[in-house]
Order: sequence, then C-alpha cells, then structure tokens
Amino acid sequence: MNWDPHHPHSAPDLAATCRARRKRQLLLLAAIVRECDGTWGITEPAPATEGTKVWADLPHAGTAAYAARRC
Repeated sequence: MNWDPHHPHSAPDLAATCRARRKRQLLLLAAIVRECDGTWGITEPAPATEGTKVWADLPHAGTAAYAARRC
C-alpha cells in the first residue's frame, strides 16, 4: 500500500497538470496489475489526513509470468 499525502492545488492550471500526471500513473499501474493478474484500488485516507491511498496485490505467479514476457 502506498499513501500519497499530496494536498490539492489551489491554482487551477497546476491542479489540472497534477491530475493529468496522476491519471497517467494510475493507468500505468492498472495495465501492469492487469498483466500480472493482480488487483488494485484506491482507498480514502485516514481521518484528519489528506491525499490518496493506493494498494495493489500482485501474485507471485503473475509477476513471474509478466517478467518472463517482458525481459
């Protein structure tokens, strides 16, 4: 699990750039998890914290098969 304590940007152009970058990163994560036959998701942060929690479960057999195909 990864917790990103990044707070929202108040400047609209900076917020849009940040959202676009995060979206690309999540799409990459989703593609890799799918290739490894894993699961992933986004969880709300703990109370009184900002940011995003992202988790991924990558089974050993799936990651080994992915590595064999890609390396």
